[in-house]
This record gives sequence, structure tokens and C-alpha cells, in this order.
Amino acid sequence: MTQQSVRPFRPSGWSRDATSEDVETAHRILPMHAPIDSSRGLCASALHLINAPAWPCEQYQWAKAVIDAAERREISD
Repeated sequence: MTQQSVRPFRPSGWSRDATSEDVETAHRILPMHAPIDSSRGLCASALHLINAPAWPCEQYQWAKAVIDAAERREISD
């Protein structure tokens, strides 16, 4: 049986691979972002300050992608 190497996860637009510290940050970011309601489709996070972006917002998408990559073991410890 041959062992397949897993390609490291690099978030879109990044110049480096994601790290375990990024995974920790993603776990803290994810609960702070949620939709206002299903009819408006905006992120309710106060971190967006004035104008709420469309849901899912960029921060949520980044955090979800990093956590998903960690679950696939694409991010080294």
C-alpha cells in the first residue's frame, strides 16, 4: 500500500499555508458570525462595524474553510 501525501491547505489569496494557530483563530471567529435572519441574508456580527456584508461573510467563509481543512488533516500541527 502506498501512502498518499496530503497537500497543505493555503487559504485563497494567502502567500503561506495555514497553521495550527490559524485553526485556533478560526474556532474563535466562527461563533461570532451568523446570519441576521433568513430573509435578509446579512451577517449579524458587530465586527463588521457599519455595513453588514452578505451572508456568509468573508470571515465566516475563511474560518469554515480552515476548520474543514484541519478536519481533513491538511494543516500540520
